[in-house]
Amino acid sequence: MTIKKLSNNMITIMLNSLVRPSHTEDGQTVYPVRGIARTINAGTLKALATRGMIETDTRTVRTPGMNDGVPYQYHGQWLTEDGMAFLREALRLVMSTPGDDRPAVYREWLAVERNVPAAAVFLAPAEEPQERPAVEVLAADPIPAATSVRDGMPGRPVGVNGVRAVDALTDDAYVVQHRSGLTWVLPNHDDRAHMTRAQVLGGLAWARKAAPDRTRINVDTNGTVYASTGWSAARYLPVNLFSDYSEDSCPGCGTPYATNGDGPCEIKPTIPAAPEKTTMERAAELLGDGEHWTEHYRVFGRDEVTTPIDRAGALNRVDSALRMGDWQCYRADAGGVNLESDTGESCYWLKPVTDVSATATPREAGHVQMDRLAQKWSASVDTEIAEIERRAADKSQKQEPHGYTWADAREIMARDLKPGDVFVKPGTGNAYGVRRDGTMRGVGIAWETPMDGEAWTVTGRQGNTTTNRSHTGRELTEEIPKSARVLRVHQAPAPAMVFTREPWRGGQYCGHQTAYGMPGSEFCADRKASGLAMCQQHHDDTADESGAVHMAPGNALGDPTAPLALLWEPMEGDTPVRPTAGEYATYATVNVHIAAERDAENVRRFMGDAMRVNVHTFAGGENDRTDERSTVDRDTAIALALKEIEAGAMLTACGPGHARLQRHGHITTLHAETPPTPDDTTPLDEMGTDDLLTVLRENVADIPEESVFAEAWALMDRILTDGGPECLPAPWDTVDGDGNPGSSIPADADFETRTNLAVRFTPQAPDDTEGDTRPCMEVGTAQVYAYRENGRLVVGVESSGMDSTGESDETDANGNVPMEITVNGNVVYAS
Repeated sequence: MTIKKLSNNMITIMLNSLVRPSHTEDGQTVYPVRGIARTINAGTLKALATRGMIETDTRTVRTPGMNDGVPYQYHGQWLTEDGMAFLREALRLVMSTPGDDRPAVYREWLAVERNVPAAAVFLAPAEEPQERPAVEVLAADPIPAATSVRDGMPGRPVGVNGVRAVDALTDDAYVVQHRSGLTWVLPNHDDRAHMTRAQVLGGLAWARKAAPDRTRINVDTNGTVYASTGWSAARYLPVNLFSDYSEDSCPGCGTPYATNGDGPCEIKPTIPAAPEKTTMERAAELLGDGEHWTEHYRVFGRDEVTTPIDRAGALNRVDSALRMGDWQCYRADAGGVNLESDTGESCYWLKPVTDVSATATPREAGHVQMDRLAQKWSASVDTEIAEIERRAADKSQKQEPHGYTWADAREIMARDLKPGDVFVKPGTGNAYGVRRDGTMRGVGIAWETPMDGEAWTVTGRQGNTTTNRSHTGRELTEEIPKSARVLRVHQAPAPAMVFTREPWRGGQYCGHQTAYGMPGSEFCADRKASGLAMCQQHHDDTADESGAVHMAPGNALGDPTAPLALLWEPMEGDTPVRPTAGEYATYATVNVHIAAERDAENVRRFMGDAMRVNVHTFAGGENDRTDERSTVDRDTAIALALKEIEAGAMLTACGPGHARLQRHGHITTLHAETPPTPDDTTPLDEMGTDDLLTVLRENVADIPEESVFAEAWALMDRILTDGGPECLPAPWDTVDGDGNPGSSIPADADFETRTNLAVRFTPQAPDDTEGDTRPCMEVGTAQVYAYRENGRLVVGVESSGMDSTGESDETDANGNVPMEITVNGNVVYAS
C-alpha cells in the first residue's frame, strides 16, 4: 500500500472517526467521518479522498446511541479499507512506543480519555462466539423494540443477493425458537427444539417457497440464522453457543424430552433486569474520571460564559439536567459532556481539565506552561498564515460582482425563504441601515458603501434546511439559524419552470411544446386556463381566425378546482407515466405544488401497502410537552405527515414501513402495520379463525357509527352469525372446487347428480332456546332432521315431493318416494 504524505490534520480526522463506529446490515463495522460541515475543511476531505483514505457513499447502518438503534441511511465520508489498514499499522507502532517518543499527533489524540478505549476496540481481533448459559442465549434479543423481526433482524442476507444458505449454516445442530408477540419461545416438548443442519436448510427452503416475495433470511455474526415471512418468524441458534447442551433435553427447563410430556416449556428464560440507576449514578458514568472541569454556558444570541468548577459541581449540573428530563445529555465529540435543552436556546459543555501542572513541581509546571504557550503561539501563526493564503487565493480568482445594489434588497426573516428566492450575504465590513419605507442603504466608514459579497439562489428547502447556489457557482446546504435575518432581492424574478417531457394531456398542465431539437424539447408548465386545453397565452397564440384551437383527442379542459398532478404522456396506451424520483427533485425546487406532491409520494412510498399505521408523537418543548402513541388508518397518517412537512419537518426513511418526521423540539415516528395476506399456498379455510373475527371487530369499532362501512359490516356480521354462509350472495355461495365463481353443477347432470351436488344445510337458530328450529339437511325434495334430545339422537325425514326448482322425485304406485334408512351400515328401513 503506497500512501502519499498525510498531514497531522488529516491523521486527526481519521483517528476521530474511530470514536463512534457504525455497523452495516451484514454485520461489518464501518467508520463515518462526522462533523464535516462545522469542523472539517472541505479541502482536507478532498485530499484524503485523493489519497484513498476516505470515500463518499450512502449506507444503511446502526450506530450505538443514535436513532434508538434503528437502521438509518447516512450519506457522507467513510474510512476505506486502505485508511483502516493505515491506522491499524500506525496505532500498533505507536502503542508499542514509549509515550514521550510518540509522534505529537498520536500522543495528543491518545491523551483524550475516550480515545484510548476506542483505539483498543479498533485494534482488537474479532472475537469468536463464546459459550454462555442457556438462559442468556435464549433470552438475548437483538431485534429493536417496536420493530418486526423481518425489518429488524441483524446480520447479512442469506439467499437472494446474499450468501448461500449452505454456506451460512456452518454448524451441525441448532436450537429453534419461534416469535410470539415480542418474545422468542421454544416449541412444545413433543416437537423438540433440537434441529440438525439439514432440517434447518429444509425449513428455510420451505419458507422461501411458501412466500418467495416476502421471506427474508439473515445470518448474524455469531452464526444465528433469522427467518421471517412477515407474519411468522423463527431463529436458529447454533448449539455451540450453549455452555451445557444436550439434544435429548429441553434447553429451556433442562428436563429430558423422554419424560417431560408434550406441552410447552413452563420456564420462560429471562435475563434478570439490572436495577435502574439513579440520575447521580448516570451522571457519574457520563462524566467519567476527572476532578476539574470548565463549564461553557451558551445562550443563543449571547456571548459564551466560561466558569471553572470542581467534580461535585459538574455532577450536580448533569444530575439536575437528567432529573428535569427536558435536556439531552451525551458525551461530546471534543471530550466531556454536552447538555442541550430541548428548546435549543441554551446548552452547557462540561470540558475536563487535564492540566498536569496542577500536580507537578513549580519548575516542571513552568516548563509545561512555556511549552503550551509555544504551541499556542505556533498554532496561531499557522492559522494566520493559512488565512492570509486563503484571502490571497480568493482575490486571485477575480470574483464577478453579483450586480445587485442596496436598493434591490429587503430585510426579511430567514425562515421565510422559499425555493427560487435570491438573497445576498454582504461581504466582511459591510454595514447597512433600514429606512422607514423598508428600503436599504449601506453605511460605514465610506458613506453609501456598495453591497458586495455573494448572491445566493435557494434551489431547495426541506424543513429548516436550505440548499443554495451562489452566483459564483458554489453549492451550500445549511440549516437556517433561529431568528436570523437575510437580505432578499426584492425584485428577483421568479424562475420560469418548463418541462423537458410532455405532461399528461389528461391533466391540468398546459403542455404546449415551446422548443424543439437541440439541446432538447421544452413544454409549457403553466396551468390550463378554465375551459381551455392550454394556458391562456398559448391558446391565444395558436387559435385560428375563428378563435378555435385544434387539439389531439384526449386533452382535458382546464378546471380550476382539479388538483395539479405531475404525470407524463405515455409513449403508447392511455395510462399516464409517473415521474421518477430525480424528476420530482428537479421540479420540486421551483414549484410548490410539485414539492407538495413529491412529499406526498414519499410518504406513500414509506407506508407501502399498509392500511394501519402506528404513530408516536413526542414534543419536548416547555409549554407543549407531549408523548402520545396511537394507531390510525393510512389516509390519516399521510395527512398527518404532510401537515408536519408543511410545518417544516424533515422527512427521513428509517427502514421499510418506518419514517421519521423531525422539526424543532418535535419528533413524529410512523411505523406501518403490514397485515398478513394469503398467497397461493395458504389454505383459505384456515383464514377464517376466531382471531381474525376479533381483529375485524376491533378495527371496525374505530369507524364512526354513521359511516356506511360500519353499517355494511354490522349487516354482514348479523347475516353470518344468524344465517350462516348459505345466506351469502353469489358468487360466494357458489364457488366451485377450482375457486372460480359460478355453479359447480355440470349443465348436463341428471336429477340425482344435481340433487347430491346442491345439498343445503341449515343449523338451529342461535337464539332458539326452546327447540322450535332444528338442524336440517335438504336433499332434493327431502328434509332430513338430525338433533340431540333427552339423551337420544333423533332423526326425522320429511318430503314435499317437489324441490325448490320445481322438479319431483320418482314415486311408486302409491305415490310414495322410495326410501332406505341405514344405521351403522345396516338397513333398518326400506320402501
